[in-house]
Amino acid sequence: MLGRKAIQVISAMELAQWKRFQLFAQSPYHNQHKRVVESLNWLDQFYPDFTHKRATESNFYKAIFDEKKIDRNRFNKFFSQLFTLLEEFIAVEEIKHSADAAYLYAQAQYSYFRKAGLPSLDAAKEKQVRKELQEQNTASHARLLNKYRFEMELARRASAEDDRKGDINLAEVNLSLDLHYFLAKLTHLCLMNNRESVVQIDYQKPLQEALFQMVDDHPHLQILPIKVYQAALQLLLEPDQQKYEKLSGLLELEQLPFDKAELHALYTYLSISCKKVYQSNQPQYYAKRYAIFRACLDKGLLLHQDQMTNQTFKNGVVLGIRNEQYEETQTFITKYHEKLAEHSRASTRDFCQALLYFHQGDYVRSQKLLSQVDHDDIYYLLNTRRLLAMIYYEQADWQVLENHLASLKVYVYRRKKQLPPAYFKSNDHFVNTLIKLVKIAQTLGDKTKVIAKLQEKMGALNSLSERVWLEEKLRKLAGA
Repeated sequence: MLGRKAIQVISAMELAQWKRFQLFAQSPYHNQHKRVVESLNWLDQFYPDFTHKRATESNFYKAIFDEKKIDRNRFNKFFSQLFTLLEEFIAVEEIKHSADAAYLYAQAQYSYFRKAGLPSLDAAKEKQVRKELQEQNTASHARLLNKYRFEMELARRASAEDDRKGDINLAEVNLSLDLHYFLAKLTHLCLMNNRESVVQIDYQKPLQEALFQMVDDHPHLQILPIKVYQAALQLLLEPDQQKYEKLSGLLELEQLPFDKAELHALYTYLSISCKKVYQSNQPQYYAKRYAIFRACLDKGLLLHQDQMTNQTFKNGVVLGIRNEQYEETQTFITKYHEKLAEHSRASTRDFCQALLYFHQGDYVRSQKLLSQVDHDDIYYLLNTRRLLAMIYYEQADWQVLENHLASLKVYVYRRKKQLPPAYFKSNDHFVNTLIKLVKIAQTLGDKTKVIAKLQEKMGALNSLSERVWLEEKLRKLAGA
């Protein structure tokens, strides 16, 4: 059963959507196959996973066709009809629940009334379309495309009324098309340039430089959305402090005409560029990153379907700690841990709370919480083990720490194939560096040379977990 495309789609549906599809299938307008409705009633008892021992194709066929022997052609045709109905339902659902739904419905009705020659209804619907466009703020490239379509519809109507008319709204059509094209092009170029840095690939972008020049030379293109994406693209191409502050300032403006997905992408470009711009000044870098995180949090960009990912939650805690915003970080943990997925909520919260306690110097409470962490995420488990090692170091529990590091090294190597190469090296370097640090901490006499040698080695490492903490401990030993 699970091999059927229709069953896979149904299995992926949320309960409310599944119930809506059942109602959709009962409508004679959408579905004229009586057996489809009957089949949904039968499938409903096995929704959503369809793994029950009775959920077999033979039982399904017998229930729907009242025959024991399966006619494969007939059965395949039935599933094809069911899948087609599902596709139609999904299309209706996606349009109905899209941000542009009200506009799309009004635009379709306006177009129909115009073609049908119903001027009074045509005029009333035109007012509604204008209202919908105004409420959308017509700023994102999708909405600018809607405006272009509407202006084009007006031009068609004017042309039909009098094909000798001098001005049939083509100037407005041209303006709308310009705004849509340039914003869409800038948006896509930002995506391409960001992707290049991630996957190390070179895309051909022949119009990129010309696009900058054209935007600068034509005042009608200098609307806020285009300015924002132009600033984002310039920052991605040549990251520096001036360009960073320009985009940051634009994103701080009130009532930006972007939806949450667009805003999140723009803040992502800002965050990616932050490290390149401020990498030589760690305190400033972490302050900027924290400001980005708080801005995204305040704008509701870090929740998807009212849930926050474990990684986002941890990032917020780490950035708060880096900026010594301990009270604000505690408030964040208390307020947002309920937004984590239920199956890993307790472990994620306990680890992050333990991390905060550690940086506040409360090693006992931190260690106690870490003993409760039982995460299914290998990255969280490694974070937990590293933090335990740091606690043992702070408590000068050398024998326990040496045993723990030996165990951690084995743990890391056994999971080498599961980890990205850079992350494996980062953890391996942490273990090796801390082993050397422990030896220095227990060494009597002059430690100047060995400390200098370890500092040099640490500086040469491209990836090193807990680098900031390790460097701090080494500086402390150097000043002892």
